[in-house]
Amino acid sequence: MSYFDLSTLKPRYMGSGDLPGSKSYANRVLLLAALARGRTWIDNLPRCNDVDNMVTCLKKLGIRFKYSPIVTSLYDRPCWVNGCDGRLPLPYGCLKINNAGSVLRPLTAVLAFNHGNYIIADDSNMQRRPMGDLLTALKRLGVNVHCDREDGYPPITIKPMPAHRYEPLRTTIRGNTSSQFLSALLIALGNTGRTVDIELEGMLISKPYIHLTLALMKRFGVEVTQQGETHFHIVAGQHYVSPGRVRIEKDVTAASYFLAAGAICGSPVKVTGIDHKHCLQGDIRFLDYLRGMGVDVNINHDQIEVRRTRPHLVPIDADVGDIPDAAMTLAILAIFANGTSTLRNIRSWRFKESNRIEAMAEGLRKVGVSVETGDDFIRIKPKAKLNNTVFINSYHDHRIAMCFLLLRVANIDVYVTDSLCIYKSFPDFERYWHNNLG
Repeated sequence: MSYFDLSTLKPRYMGSGDLPGSKSYANRVLLLAALARGRTWIDNLPRCNDVDNMVTCLKKLGIRFKYSPIVTSLYDRPCWVNGCDGRLPLPYGCLKINNAGSVLRPLTAVLAFNHGNYIIADDSNMQRRPMGDLLTALKRLGVNVHCDREDGYPPITIKPMPAHRYEPLRTTIRGNTSSQFLSALLIALGNTGRTVDIELEGMLISKPYIHLTLALMKRFGVEVTQQGETHFHIVAGQHYVSPGRVRIEKDVTAASYFLAAGAICGSPVKVTGIDHKHCLQGDIRFLDYLRGMGVDVNINHDQIEVRRTRPHLVPIDADVGDIPDAAMTLAILAIFANGTSTLRNIRSWRFKESNRIEAMAEGLRKVGVSVETGDDFIRIKPKAKLNNTVFINSYHDHRIAMCFLLLRVANIDVYVTDSLCIYKSFPDFERYWHNNLG
């Protein structure tokens, strides 16, 4: 069988550019800064809906923000955050979070220990974001929390806990649906000042996101020790304290789309601002998978340059559970490999903004490739002829939209429904694309 020959593409995409900050990194920093003692200066705060949702919710809870009048780039919003020293000022509130899991999960856990009355409202998309594992773990700690409509899903009501107790806090939580549940518990319990023990049940997916949470908690003064892979311990008496200044790392997942463009089109593509050696984001491992697909990857300080030097990419069969978001970009690259690729351990795709396994499979079939899916894998078999014009349903999912827009570098006319959903993480995606790679 013959496969799509990348050497037929005109190498007209080449360039370099800066990137916005990571929303996952930013929302952790914003919440920790809000809880900390003292004032925190944050550099490179990205402009996107998820980060705006976190800022809006924290403001409603009484946290004071002040943006700098000096903006150094299109994506950078420096700001001050005045921390509340452990207790969010308003003991009540109704918060609408608008399908931002990186806001919903940790903020719910923090509010559970803030001794107030809160309602976490929902929208049509948020109703599909599972919360059951986190809520179960919170109830084991005596938290008064319940779902108002369907068990395990928003809207959620939180009421004050029983009288304050000083005994150690111990709970268990499952880790095979979303790492955000464990991150949420760690951040919230790290704010209590008490001895904490969390036992993980089953396999933990997306481990790098937990490493990011632990690293940022430590930067704000609370250290978590691990005993093996399943036990997390926090010593009593620790509290969040502002480190003074924090810079949000550039978004490596966003970088994956542009690096993949270089892997497809043949011309060198460079992204800047990513400190490869010290990057805390797990998606930096995307570079290893690019190399595994036969792409040249060159790193020089904070610059990453990729180039394809062969007519086809190399197919892969890999466990990508640690990079669930960047793994979606790999699914697009698999279209251009000279054989069948399989991405495994992607069960968490089913519980994101959409059912990403099914949404990705549907889109890939429209492009013209064969796809097989299972509970936790997707298998992609390329074909020599791809469809020239493709209409993709984004299912209101920013990752689906950006992944398929990437196919424009292969001279495919791609039209994505609800493309404004990219504002969730990267509102300037298309302008960035045209300015730097067009």
